[in-house]
Amino acid sequence: MPDIAPGGIYTDVQSRLVNSASNPNNCFCGWYVYYSSVCTHVYQEVPVHCGARTTKSGKSGFCVTPTPKNNVGAVKINVKCRTC
Repeated sequence: MPDIAPGGIYTDVQSRLVNSASNPNNCFCGWYVYYSSVCTHVYQEVPVHCGARTTKSGKSGFCVTPTPKNNVGAVKINVKCRTC
């Protein structure tokens, strides 16, 4: 499993988008969870949006509730998590 530097997360996530039937229009909105290869804890959860970021009532919105979480297991981040 390849490792990437922390700065590569936002580029990498674009190749890992997963459409979710639970989201409006089957979009790829959700949290993408990256893990550390050093300590194996969650390194960062990356929010990805598709479409509007507000609800019809004008409040801040993000996907559906609960928001899908996609564990990214194909790559790891090559540093310790922030809590270690």
